[in-house]
Amino acid sequence: MLFKKLKYYIWLILFALLFSTAFLLERSGVHIQKEAVGVADIEKTLIKKQEKVDKLVTDVTLMMRSNSLDEIIKNNLIDIIDIHNDGYELLIYQNDSLKFWSDNIISVSNLFSESVLSRDVVFLENGWFYTKWRSIDNIVIVGLALIKREYSFENEFIKNYYQEDFNLNPDVNITVLPVPEGVAIKGLDNKYLFSLIFSAPESIKDGWVKFNRVLYYLAVVFLLIFMFLIIADFNKRFNSNWWLLALLIDLVIIRYLLITLNFSELFFNSELFNPRIFASSSWYPNLGDLLITVIFVFTFSIAYFRYFKLSSAFAGKNKNISAVILLAIMSVTQLFFFKTNQIVYDIIVNSSVELEAYKVFEMSIYSILCYLIFGLLFVSNILIIYRTVYVFRESLSFIYYLACLALSFLVLIPFASSFENANSFFVFLDIILVLTLIIVVKNNIYLRGYIALLLIVFVSAYIVWFISEESRKKEWEKRKIIATGLATERDMVAELLLADKEKKLVNDEVLKGLLTNYEEDDQNIIKHLRNYYFNGYLSKYDFQIALCNPVINLLLNPVSKEQTNCYEYYESISKNRIPINTTHFYFVDNLNGRISYFGKVAFDLENDSLENTLFIQLDSRLIVEELGYPELLLEKKMKKSSITEKYSYAKYYKDSLINSAGEYHYSFSSDVFGKQNYEYTIINYDGFNHLLFRIDKLNTIVVSLPQKSFLDVLISLSYVIVYFYLLFALGVFVNNLNRYTTDLHFDIKSRIQISMIGILLLSLLLIGGGTVYYNIEQFKKKQNANISEKIQSVLIELEHKLGGEKKLHNTPEFYDEVLYYLMKFSYVFFTDINLYDAQGNLYASSRPEIFDKGLIGYKMNTEAYRQLVIDKRAKFIHNESIGSMEYLSAYIPFQNTNNKIIGYVNLPYFTKQSALTKDLTGLVVAIINIYVLLILLAIFFTVVISGTITKPLRLIQKKFREIKLGMANEKIKYEGRDEIADLVAEYNRMVEELARSADLLAKSERESAWREMARQIAHEIKNPLTPMKLNVQLLQRSWNDNDPNFEDKLRRLSASLIEQIDTLSSIATDFSRFAKLTNANVEEVDLILKINNAVSVFENDENAIITQNMNGIASAIVFADREHLLQVFNNLIKNAIQAIPAGRKGKVDISLEKTEKYYLVKISDNGTGIPDDLKDKLFVPNFTTKTSGMGLGLAIVKKIVEGTGGKIWFETAKDQGTTFFIEFPFNNQTT
Repeated sequence: MLFKKLKYYIWLILFALLFSTAFLLERSGVHIQKEAVGVADIEKTLIKKQEKVDKLVTDVTLMMRSNSLDEIIKNNLIDIIDIHNDGYELLIYQNDSLKFWSDNIISVSNLFSESVLSRDVVFLENGWFYTKWRSIDNIVIVGLALIKREYSFENEFIKNYYQEDFNLNPDVNITVLPVPEGVAIKGLDNKYLFSLIFSAPESIKDGWVKFNRVLYYLAVVFLLIFMFLIIADFNKRFNSNWWLLALLIDLVIIRYLLITLNFSELFFNSELFNPRIFASSSWYPNLGDLLITVIFVFTFSIAYFRYFKLSSAFAGKNKNISAVILLAIMSVTQLFFFKTNQIVYDIIVNSSVELEAYKVFEMSIYSILCYLIFGLLFVSNILIIYRTVYVFRESLSFIYYLACLALSFLVLIPFASSFENANSFFVFLDIILVLTLIIVVKNNIYLRGYIALLLIVFVSAYIVWFISEESRKKEWEKRKIIATGLATERDMVAELLLADKEKKLVNDEVLKGLLTNYEEDDQNIIKHLRNYYFNGYLSKYDFQIALCNPVINLLLNPVSKEQTNCYEYYESISKNRIPINTTHFYFVDNLNGRISYFGKVAFDLENDSLENTLFIQLDSRLIVEELGYPELLLEKKMKKSSITEKYSYAKYYKDSLINSAGEYHYSFSSDVFGKQNYEYTIINYDGFNHLLFRIDKLNTIVVSLPQKSFLDVLISLSYVIVYFYLLFALGVFVNNLNRYTTDLHFDIKSRIQISMIGILLLSLLLIGGGTVYYNIEQFKKKQNANISEKIQSVLIELEHKLGGEKKLHNTPEFYDEVLYYLMKFSYVFFTDINLYDAQGNLYASSRPEIFDKGLIGYKMNTEAYRQLVIDKRAKFIHNESIGSMEYLSAYIPFQNTNNKIIGYVNLPYFTKQSALTKDLTGLVVAIINIYVLLILLAIFFTVVISGTITKPLRLIQKKFREIKLGMANEKIKYEGRDEIADLVAEYNRMVEELARSADLLAKSERESAWREMARQIAHEIKNPLTPMKLNVQLLQRSWNDNDPNFEDKLRRLSASLIEQIDTLSSIATDFSRFAKLTNANVEEVDLILKINNAVSVFENDENAIITQNMNGIASAIVFADREHLLQVFNNLIKNAIQAIPAGRKGKVDISLEKTEKYYLVKISDNGTGIPDDLKDKLFVPNFTTKTSGMGLGLAIVKKIVEGTGGKIWFETAKDQGTTFFIEFPFNNQTT
């Protein structure tokens, strides 16, 4: 007992240890102030890097003494991959010009500058480096070790970070100047290198945070386990439902404290508790709180399922009271069931989590948690309903259940307003679930196998349908918002670029010179603006310009000569404008379906004392497929998901297409969508679902989404069924873990199913994996072919325009011309283009921001340079990366008409990378979805086929189980011609032989039984006959002798004779009763009812107090004869009372326990016990320790118990008492 209690409290100890450890770590060990930073470790790491850089520079210097730079580069004597992967870089200058670079990620000058490298630690555009350089003749060797990567902005791909060896958060800043608030870092020879500045307490490693959260989570789990075990123990000892109520109250209190007491920032500040993911009510303001609540509910439902019982006061005694209790519980259950549906609705509507399972790659860990919540809630409902129905199965009929179910719906009427999201499908599911569980319980079927699978399919089908319907409605509302936004659409990327361009415009001296001769150079001004400002992403805008000053008037009407001031005119035409922050550009809402911007930039021009203003009007082009702006260049604050990632949209003005985007190809006229009479209209057309937003009579916006197919819903259903079935299998495994660890075995059907499903899964996984791999490789080949074809087309165009040049000239005019062509071809071929000179230096780019912002250096990729320049490859395509973005990049030599290489053309797929990834993901998802559906079908057919195969075996097993010696055993009819037919034939032959053997054995046993019976009867009759004969002889002698006391003797001897005759009558009665035991009327009997009936006979006995403990078992059904079973308990209780000596306060304890296969009844007394020499004779007929009777009572008890398939034994202690153990097997139909 002490050990069992310790087993319980060890969970409480674990909870206390984990919780206190996590709490203390959070307060003292996770957040670390700058003084606690391991300066010694940082300096030790830095010194190692210094030594490595020094060695690298020294090794290359020695190499240079025996090899020329050209030989080193040509023969690839330097392992650049090993250098770069360890966080080191190598640069080699010759004649102050950069000739070798280990990687082009570093943005360095093409010319060596000693001043730039004057410090040991320097900042080079995109990072902090330790540098070491050494010169030999005209060669300068520079070694660098990365300390921190630091960009001018951050986003999804570009992130600041310290080189992993330093183990520092990127928020820690670096300065080369000693500052009081900084932590000085020293290197070799104790030389100061730089300082670290901590703006706030920092955590050294995020792993500590995750570890701390895991400790908190485990602590909560251990607390729940402790509470569950304690309640189970109390329930077992005190046999009451009050402990379930205590558990419920405890869970509510703990849940309330978790909500109100924010004891841990780490616990509640994780992403799981972020309202951005999900938020609904105060009880579940986020997904984490909802998950905790649901786990608490699930814990209570398990306790209810195991330990709830009907009080013995109501069991089978008063149906009306039982019905009222059932109605009350079922009403509460119905409220809980409808609340479950409300929670599912809240998650669908109020979360940003993807729940449509066929979009498998859009699912996240939070999607899986949402489905876990759905599963736990519905399982909790099923467990509570099942247990409720089970407890009342003996006392109430099926009609009572139906009446209570119908009345429970009436109870919901006052709460109808709270459950407006309940639909007819849900009510149907509710009724089906309850009726199914009632039928299952009434037919004594366990909640497993096909029944469990059927319930899983029901629940999964409803959840998938509900998610599909509510997601469709949610999608409509979302598209309404998108359509409204498109009506006043602003281009945030363009606004970001315009703010950047304005700063350059004001200081553009070339532009100022052109504006001085505005009338003559207007075309050059437009060309200059297009090349340097309104290129790339902004090339999707048409722009117009006008230069104004206070004295310039505009001619409005040549006929009337009407004029107006230039400023007033442009101010008037730019009404409805919204200023862009910190700029002189404005968004203009013209209500014509186009995005328009208006800007005015003031210039001070030479030889002009007046202020001059350049007015710029930008209007989005009509029906243009734009190149787009790569996410790589968007700052985190500007990052937003593009509408076209998921939707297509179009703008119609006067029924004509103005603009469109996305994968759907819209008609030029909105007439294809029919007449629109409402503000919002939904139609299905051409495989897409279209939402039409009628802004006014002239403007219409269409937002479209691919129609969801039946196959998509079927695939979602497959995923959900598989997921819930895995959860069910996991629950079964955990519940039976003890049995699996001691006796792990599977029947033939299970082995067939496991083998077939295993082989099918392995085959499908191998084939599916191969298919996915093959398609990915084919996709890559296709993309390589596309980029190869595209770069070849770009090369042809460039050769056509610039092929006559001898080299790439460094004049502004030639550069402008090249840049113009790159911009033009970039727009034509829908790709970015870089042009490098023959030495691998960037000459021009259609996307200069990549280089200007320091994301990558101005040198050509090192591997590409080697392949094209040194190895003379005609073309080179490979993967490159900037930050965490990987993209396909192609290179090709650019030759002039004299076949001389004057440069290298590069096509990096920055912008197209997300589209390529989306296409590849879509392909993989389609394959995975199909194979999941196939796997589900394979599992279904495997279960069916295995059932068909093993059905004859199960029939044979059943017949073997039913074989009884001396009974008429039925033969098996099987028409097959296989191994099972041979087995059936052997079984039938065995039945025949068994019948013959049984007849012979029965005959022999009858003869033996008659002989034994005759011996016992003779012995038992002979015993009273001897004193009877003596008494008669004595009476005869007294009569003959005229004994004066004859009458007294006659009276005394007559009484003795009557007593002996009663003994003979008792002997006859006992044998008659013993003989009748073979005529048992076997039926379903509740042990508890029979125990109660037997106790009621002796409960008023003054010699003993009788107590009962049913251990929470509401009903215990066995197969037996009702009267015989009552005789067993009557006999044992009577014997227990009679075994108590006089003068001792008697106590008889009766208990019932449930094992895996049996019910165990214990009847204990505190009597004298049974002596050792009598133990072996206790169940032998004709033996008794009492002074009267034949001693057949316990023999009869033993025969009755063994007739049910059970057994009886006892344990005894001298003068302490005896305990009889009676074991009855379960009703086979409930097993």
